[in-house]
Amino acid sequence: MKSEVKEGLSVRLYDYGTVPDSSSVSLAPFNTNSFSVNLWSEMYYPGGREVARIGVPATWRELVAVLVDLDEGWVEEGCFESIEVTGAAGAQATALRCAWVLEARDIALWISEQSDDDLEKWGDQVALALHSLEDTPIFELIELLNSVSAPTTLSSIVANYGSDGVLDIQEVLQKIEEEVCDLEERKSMQRSRMLEPFSVSIDAIARNFDDRRIRGGGFTSPSKRDQVRRWLEEYCLTHGSLPKGMHDVTIKFFGNKRLSAGRIDFDQFT
Repeated sequence: MKSEVKEGLSVRLYDYGTVPDSSSVSLAPFNTNSFSVNLWSEMYYPGGREVARIGVPATWRELVAVLVDLDEGWVEEGCFESIEVTGAAGAQATALRCAWVLEARDIALWISEQSDDDLEKWGDQVALALHSLEDTPIFELIELLNSVSAPTTLSSIVANYGSDGVLDIQEVLQKIEEEVCDLEERKSMQRSRMLEPFSVSIDAIARNFDDRRIRGGGFTSPSKRDQVRRWLEEYCLTHGSLPKGMHDVTIKFFGNKRLSAGRIDFDQFT
C-alpha cells in the first residue's frame, strides 16, 4: 500500500478509562498547502485543539511523527486493541495505533521507517504480530537487532535471517538470539585473552583486601577484594597496563549504583 494523503486519516478511541472518555487525533485540510492535526477529547477538549500543522503531502507517516511527540492526549497500553483507525489499513494502521500508545512509540517509528515496498511485501506479518502489545515479539525483535547492530529494515531482516524471502518472525528471533550468544562468547574470549598477561598480578593485588561481602540496605554487595579485582580488570582492558600511583577505585553495581573501595596507592604492590 503506497503512502497517500488521506484527508480522513485519524485514530479514535471510545468510552475508555475509569471515568469514560472518548478522544481522537485527526488530520484535516487547513489550506491548500497544509493540514491541521487536531486532538479532540469529550472530557478535556470538547471543542478540539490543534496540536500540529504539517505540510503537503501529509501521510500516515507524518501523523505517526506527530502522535509520538504528543506530551498529552496519548492513551494507555491497555487501550491498544480498541483504537480505531480511519484512512489507513494493515501495518500503516498498526503504526498509528502504536504511535498513540506511549509504551509502543519505538515500534511505531520502526514501522514508519520501512519503505512502501517492504510494507507491501511483509506488512501483513508485522500487523499480525502486533494484534496486541501484551505478547508481541516485535519489542524483542527490535531490541535484538540493535544489540547486534544489524539493519532494521524489513528487507534486510528477511535477507539476513529469513528463508526464501519469507518473514517468519519467530525464526528470525531464534537466529538473532544465536547470533547474540555467539557474539557474547566471542567478546568473553577476547576479554580473557586481553586480561591474560595481567591475571596473576591482578589476583596478587586483590588478595591484599578483605574478602567478606558487605551487607546493608537490603543488598549484599561484593567484597572489597572483588571490587578491587573488577576495577583492575577494567583498568587493564582500557589502558593495556596495570595502574600506578593513587586511584579512586569505584565500580558499578546494581544498575547505576556505584561502590567505592576507597583511594588506593598501587605503587605499594609493585
